[in-house]
Formats: sequence, structure tokens, C-alpha cells
Amino acid sequence: MLAIPINIHVLREGHYKNSTIAPGWWRSVPQEELKAFISNWRSIAHRGYVQPNQSRNFRSSDPDSDFNRWPGTLPECLSEWGRVVDNGADGFGGILRCSQGIGIDVLHMNHQFGLIESGVLTLTSSRETVLGDAREKADDHFRAHHIFASVPTELAERITTSLRPYVTAKLNDLENAGMIPARFVFLRHLAMVYGEQILIEGDLKWVPVLEPPGNFRHVSNLELLSILQEEHKVILMAGVGPAGAYKFANRRFEIRELSKTIILACSADEIDVPYEDQKQLEHEEGNDFIEGSLPSILERVSSRKKPVIIPAFLHILAQAWQVSESTLSNSNWILYYKNNILMTRFVKGSTTKA
Repeated sequence: MLAIPINIHVLREGHYKNSTIAPGWWRSVPQEELKAFISNWRSIAHRGYVQPNQSRNFRSSDPDSDFNRWPGTLPECLSEWGRVVDNGADGFGGILRCSQGIGIDVLHMNHQFGLIESGVLTLTSSRETVLGDAREKADDHFRAHHIFASVPTELAERITTSLRPYVTAKLNDLENAGMIPARFVFLRHLAMVYGEQILIEGDLKWVPVLEPPGNFRHVSNLELLSILQEEHKVILMAGVGPAGAYKFANRRFEIRELSKTIILACSADEIDVPYEDQKQLEHEEGNDFIEGSLPSILERVSSRKKPVIIPAFLHILAQAWQVSESTLSNSNWILYYKNNILMTRFVKGSTTKA
């Protein structure tokens, strides 16, 4: 990130050749080239070359992982203080931190990569990291022998805030790539990183609506708002797709009632009940479900996941019916804890009892 060109000797094919690093080179290089530079930076900085066996393939072998990636060019933010890129829910993450133009270390940051200028920093004697930074081992995307500094909270928020409008813009075009139902895990990931507002404020037709007598479609937030304003009953479900949603709803509600009620069904799990909790709940309840307010249900299980799709649904419904989100979340909910399926029914103008 220096403002002057740097001439270096590079070992290529057994011979040293002169090469010039132009000021601001990182601004215009392709994203894949920037990613490769950051992933290999430690080897280059410490050894002067890339290790032959150092892998640059950070993609998952899972065939479904294509739906956890951005189609085409990745959303990125380019500014005076650096360049950061969102790599989706299945890919390399790492931020090269520089001080006065000189690379210092790679910060471990899930699914975002780039390089930033941090100004004057107090370094350790080895000049490998900032004095006082915590250290942590890299996740599965990195080599086990690499040690990375944790991202300071303030810096992580700065990067996320800077990327958010570009991620939102890219998200609005996601339907052009098709297969929205297959991307709910990806949408959950984005909401976890950037907040559920990224779903609420966007134009993407992402909300799955099952309408009587069985019509299924995806609508935008504004379309859903218009639909809900005309409805008096709605069933909300998470952790099950449209076909399964009707099956589980039928366990709780009469077919005659379901024939007049729309269902919002999110196929991605919003809650993940550990096996130990399942056995404990089965012992306490004697059946495969628990019920109560949403906060009380979340308190009873040690889920590794935090709901982010459901809050987006509640925000839109609260706006449509002119009620508070807390009123909706404190209504009666049901968790089928062996299936990680969360559901409730809302009746406009009355206290919900699922």
C-alpha cells in the first residue's frame, strides 16, 4: 500500500528476475489474484516464495456448496483504507493488515478477504503482529501450522459496515441466478454476518409463501407486506420446506383451517437442538415437542444457531398488522426438537395460541 514503486528480485524458473510492484496494485487486480496473494502472503513474507505444497483451493467439495457462494463477481468495497471482499458462506477468509504500507499479519475473518491500512501500530519485536493482540489458530480453511491474529471488534464492525451496501446490492440480483429455495442456508449466513436488516431492506423475492390450496411462490418484502395486510391468519415455520410444512402444520391444525391459512416456510434450520437436550426434553415432556413463548423456548435448548430469518418475518408481520414484534415473539410457539422445526400460528387481533 506504499505510494512509491518497489523494485524486487523474484526467483522464477531457477533465475532471479527484476519485477516492479506498482503503487495501488491491489486496487485493480482480479479478485482471485488478490485472494491468492493473501492466502500465500505468510509464505512469501517469511520465505520469499510460495511453498510448492501450499494449497490455494479453499472451496468445499460438497456439490451443494455452489448455492453457498455468490454467482459471478463477489461484492466488494474499495476505499482509501483498503479493499475488502465478501466471499460468501463457503470460501476463504483473511484480512491482510498493513501499517504505513507494510504488511504485518493476516487477520482471521470468516468468509471475507482483503487488505487494509491500519496506520501507525505498535508491533511486537518479531514485527509479525500488533502488540497486545490475541492469537488464535486458523479454522479448517487454513493450514494447521498457521497462526493468525484475531480481528479486533471495532475493525470487524468497520469491515462489515463497509461491505453491507455492496452485499445488499448483490443480494437484490440473486434471483437472476435462480434457485432461491436452495440458497436459504446462504441467506441465513448473510443475515448472521450483516444482520437480518439485509433481508428486510432488500428487494429480493426471497420470502417463501404457501397459499391455499397449495400454491407456492417467493415474494419480496413489499409484496409480503401487502399480502399480510389482507390476511387474518398466518402460520410461520422454520426448518422445513413447503411440502413438509403442510405435513407438520396438519399435526396441529385442522385441514379445514389450513385450507384458509397462508404458511411462511423457511427451509433452513433456525435452531439446532443438541442430542443431549433432545433426550432431556423427551424425558421431561414425554413427547417430541415443547411449546411456549419464543424466548422461553430458546432458553430451554442450547442451540448453536441463532434465529435470523424468523426475526425478519416478525418484523414484516408486525408492520403489516400494526403490532409489536415482542407481542408476536411472546405468543405461543412450538418446537419439534427432534426435527429442529419451529412453528407458530398468528391470528390478527387476538392472542396467538398455537
